[in-house]
Amino acid sequence: MQPAKFLVTFVRHGETFMNSKRLIQGHTDSALSDIGIEQAKVLGRAITSTTFTRAYSSDLQRAYNTANLILGELKTSSPDVIKHVGLRERCYGEAEGKPAQEFIQEAAKVNVSAHEYTPTGGESPQDLNSRVSEFFKELCKLSETTTLHENILVVSHGGWIQALMKYLHSGRNEYELKNFNPSNAIRIHYNTGVTIMSITPPVPNKNENPKYVVEVLKMNNASHLSN
Repeated sequence: MQPAKFLVTFVRHGETFMNSKRLIQGHTDSALSDIGIEQAKVLGRAITSTTFTRAYSSDLQRAYNTANLILGELKTSSPDVIKHVGLRERCYGEAEGKPAQEFIQEAAKVNVSAHEYTPTGGESPQDLNSRVSEFFKELCKLSETTTLHENILVVSHGGWIQALMKYLHSGRNEYELKNFNPSNAIRIHYNTGVTIMSITPPVPNKNENPKYVVEVLKMNNASHLSN
């Protein structure tokens, strides 16, 4: 008997008005724009025969609605979307609602990169990384216990997915990465960009520390938006 396949499909939410104006969103509960709604529907139509066994999204509406719009276009039966606060975008505190360029300038004033800068009331990169790693470890544990083929939809945010890629890249003591290209992975992903991974639980070995095998099958794919 072949082992159960365990796939995870990560998707960034569709465009919002704040995206289009290059404003910092973070925990601001911004809605999808008309373009964002259409992006999610187009993705759903592009994968219309896909069967998802579970679905999770950030509890912010732009991610939750993207997940439901994708599932609504499928011809297969779909699970209910479970909201997970751990999938939220990083909180940017007082910087939310302000132009991204202004945020970059504020970081430069204190000689910190934009990725490392934490504005007043915001969440540090380390706090975000803790949420990201906790959720991914939940998936890994699930891969060990399930006896069924799984394809799990996870809809989150650009910064969250980028943080996940950084976590995987730095976690080589825990994960054996296959087909992982850091230059493509560690970047802000497209709206409704699709990344698919398989997770294989570790096999105990006396000679080395067993690792989860994480293989990238698609990375930040937005071919459904080609038109």
